[in-house]
Amino acid sequence: MPTSRKTRLASEKYAANVTKRGVVSGRSKDKDGGSRLNPYVLAFIIFVMVGSTVFQIINMMQHGGAIFGNSQGREKPAKASKAKAKPQAKPQPKP
Repeated sequence: MPTSRKTRLASEKYAANVTKRGVVSGRSKDKDGGSRLNPYVLAFIIFVMVGSTVFQIINMMQHGGAIFGNSQGREKPAKASKAKAKPQAKPQPKP
């Protein structure tokens, strides 16, 4: 049974590639130098980054510039004393 026309053409097209091993051109799909990242995904990432930066700036203006914990713009909580002073007992008069 003779081979079909499609099979014969494909066989002839790739017959020369057998001896080239690794230097075959025209088979890679990554030849376009474009970005692999979808433009909508890129726009979303930029939106999240810019939005979080704006939110952080607004938060800093409201809370006196505190980024991590207490800073000079905030009041520090009063320090608790480690040992409470016991009231001294009055001396008892001797009978």
